[in-house]
Amino acid sequence: SSSSSSSSSSSSAPTDSTTTQHASHEGACAQDKTCCSSFPAEVLRERLGLDEQVVLSITPSATVSRATCDDVESEALQVLRSVHDFAVNRLCRILKIRADLHSKLGLAEFQVLMELANVFMHCCEGRTHRSLQPIAFRSAVYAQAKSFFDNFHHKRKTTMALVLESEKWAGTEVASEFQHIADDLCAGVKWANKELDGDLTPTAAAPTARSRAIAEENTTVLRFGDDEFHVVSAVLILIKIVDEYMDCVSRLPALHLDVLKGLVEVFQLFNSRTCGLVLGAGARQVAQLKKISAKHLAYSSQSVSLVMKVIPKVKEVLSSFVTGNAAVLLADLDRVEEDYKCHQTELKAKFAAIMKERVDYHCGSLASSNDWKKDSDAASLYVQSLVKETATLYKVLRQLLAPRDLEDVFGQVFAMFNARLVEHFSALRLGKVGKKRLWVDIQYFLSALRALDGVETYVSSLAILEHFYRSHFGEPPV
Repeated sequence: SSSSSSSSSSSSAPTDSTTTQHASHEGACAQDKTCCSSFPAEVLRERLGLDEQVVLSITPSATVSRATCDDVESEALQVLRSVHDFAVNRLCRILKIRADLHSKLGLAEFQVLMELANVFMHCCEGRTHRSLQPIAFRSAVYAQAKSFFDNFHHKRKTTMALVLESEKWAGTEVASEFQHIADDLCAGVKWANKELDGDLTPTAAAPTARSRAIAEENTTVLRFGDDEFHVVSAVLILIKIVDEYMDCVSRLPALHLDVLKGLVEVFQLFNSRTCGLVLGAGARQVAQLKKISAKHLAYSSQSVSLVMKVIPKVKEVLSSFVTGNAAVLLADLDRVEEDYKCHQTELKAKFAAIMKERVDYHCGSLASSNDWKKDSDAASLYVQSLVKETATLYKVLRQLLAPRDLEDVFGQVFAMFNARLVEHFSALRLGKVGKKRLWVDIQYFLSALRALDGVETYVSSLAILEHFYRSHFGEPPV
């Protein structure tokens, strides 16, 4: 009897010790409320480790044969696997029931859920020495992640579409929050190396600390590296959405291909809708604009130019997540960038098309005009109107476009002037007085355009008008 009592006492002692340790942890958690909430993965590992302590507590202290130990170990492993299988099945059912709720969690909350699920899977596989049963759980977890991202992506695409529909294509101030996002993207900061808070805001070292955002003043331009952009609200929302996708791939690296695909779709949405609203004049209906002006086109051009700078930086960040054979999918971003370049080319050509309409309007009746018979040293009304409208376009674009873009636009405008004016002047049948007036008009036109700063590279091409005059009408009057 005393021997039985002693054996019972020795077998219960470790169990009491285990219970005491567990109670100690519970007590510590009660005193420090941040313990389990701050370190859920560690707590889970500790509690999953209790099964090993329980097995040790019931192991006889007496020496037993090797065969007996093997039998006990085999039976214990089978029991452990049965327990884990039951737990996995129950958790799969819970995840299925809560699938809709989980898809609507915030990114930080869903990240915690995924971390706990991963810890559970690793612990199960490590203790049962197999990965067969947790495959079902792994599939359930991945399905939850896909559902979460689908909801995440749908919300942002919907937001982007609604913002574009209401965009007035007028300039807006740039809050410091957006400037810091641009700084992060421009610097190529790897989101995977950032310490993120619950609001998806990087708190690690960045070009400018976001904690100072509230104290900083708004600006009229968005800086991206050495470039400055005059932006509209829609493109600011776009870069904020891009920032959120970067945070998503950092928190949930397993979704890197989904994030890449989602970003491609968002970039394509912005590009196609912007093209339709501005170049296609759709904003006249959806945003109630009276007309699409040169200023609207300029803001659209600036927005497109900014996105063309952002895309390579996004590709750089994603390249640290999308590796191996999947890296070829990054070429999708290259194709999107090419689409933006084509869009930018069309926008620049649109300015020349606008001025072509003005040239044809003012010069349409030159051949039938009686002004060519009136001797005058003043420039004709048609050329004064052309100079005035060209100067207005130049004033608008110089305030908004980068110098290189300004040169590109006026290079096309001047080339169009040469072609259209030569065509209209070729139809004229002029006498001595008319030839004199045409020469005065040409000199007035060239003199006014040569006075424009920043487009000197292409102004010299307008000398074609003088060459045309000499070849068509002879030497100019003295």
